[in-house]
Amino acid sequence: MRDLMGGCFDGKDFDVALQGDPLTCAQVLAQQVQGSVVRLHEGFGQYRVVKIEEGKPLTIDLTRIKGNTIEEDLSRRDFTINAMAIDLGVLFKTGSLDLIDPLGGLKDLREKRVKHSAPSALRDDPVRIMRGIRIARKYGFTINLSLKKAMREDRELLTETAPERIRAELFKIMDVRGIYHSLALLQEVGILEILIPEVSAFHECKQGDHHRYDLWEHSLRTAREIESVLEGIKRLWPASSPFLNNYFQGWVEGDVRQSTLLKFTAFLHDIGKPMTKRMEEGRIRFFGHELEGGMINRKVTRRFKLGKKAQRYMETVTKNHMRILNLALAPKITQRAKYRFFRDLGNTGLDILLLSLADASATGKDREGTEAYGRIASTVDSFMDYYFTEFGRKKVKPLLSGKDIMHIFGMTEGTRVGELLTMVKEAEARGEVATREEAIAFLKGRISCG
Repeated sequence: MRDLMGGCFDGKDFDVALQGDPLTCAQVLAQQVQGSVVRLHEGFGQYRVVKIEEGKPLTIDLTRIKGNTIEEDLSRRDFTINAMAIDLGVLFKTGSLDLIDPLGGLKDLREKRVKHSAPSALRDDPVRIMRGIRIARKYGFTINLSLKKAMREDRELLTETAPERIRAELFKIMDVRGIYHSLALLQEVGILEILIPEVSAFHECKQGDHHRYDLWEHSLRTAREIESVLEGIKRLWPASSPFLNNYFQGWVEGDVRQSTLLKFTAFLHDIGKPMTKRMEEGRIRFFGHELEGGMINRKVTRRFKLGKKAQRYMETVTKNHMRILNLALAPKITQRAKYRFFRDLGNTGLDILLLSLADASATGKDREGTEAYGRIASTVDSFMDYYFTEFGRKKVKPLLSGKDIMHIFGMTEGTRVGELLTMVKEAEARGEVATREEAIAFLKGRISCG
């Protein structure tokens, strides 16, 4: 009803409260519409009917009314704008929407305000704290002052909530456009430091002359810049944009999208800085912050019960986020360096390229006009071009196998064989060898010298 009365209902998601048996109703409805029944929560009498229309799901959630009347049920909902209903019996008989609105949700909807339905609403389910922020950010609503106060007072209850539920809401919040303001709002109500205590050290963590902002502001801006780069892929890399957009819109696991995990990592990419901050010769240094940060971020992912793939991803991106900057500052970038970058990182190298660009943009005001940003942007473009024209092309049979090397050079299985295989692959990537004979000759020279 919130979306319908707000003019943004897509006709694909319905919620129905019943006084009768929701399972029987779901089974009958699924048969009528040729859909299927999904059991959401048997104990609470929650079922879903799913029907696929034109490749997209239409869902109807059926739930047993809580209490004796629909008004009593609505009074137990999270927010007033979610506590509206219509009587389907009246709708089917008269065709009119007879709105049931005991808490004044329509008024709050029209005034674009999120307000909790009762003082105990957040305590009944602390995840509603995050849901309220998501709704406010998604629709551009303000949060009622009393609700914001309650969010602050009850935020500690989130530590007693299932991490999976918190993660789901957090990543939904980061999916809403305008991640800078979403993170700032999470911080304003004190949630971020409950969920990620390490963030408290970001404030007032100065970064030296190279950075215009402290660590907190830089982290927010890096997340915002990542969002901007993701939205601008077609403009930045038009030829490769179909692959890149498909890649970043893919799912890492369950409810975690690749682009969202990248935004999350971008916000926390410098999480190791407070631990490694040192003063040397009057300058602020953060030696090894990327390695320290990688270990911390792996712990963060475990805290949110993310899977091993997401854990490895966040650790890898954090540990390697300085790699492009270091290459950009080198006098020359060789084909071998490009090959090794993607050999070590695979597709995750693409994420690091985007993060490098965002990190450089977030360093300070008007950084895009500086030489340093220009070098990084040029390096990112160069690596992106290499990936799609050289590294990412269809793999062909290797010039030599491990068995070939052992047979030709009379060697036994061991690490030396692997080293020689790597030499051949790198030489092929640099264009130094192109045939089996050239590869053998190349290795003969290396072995005779070694």
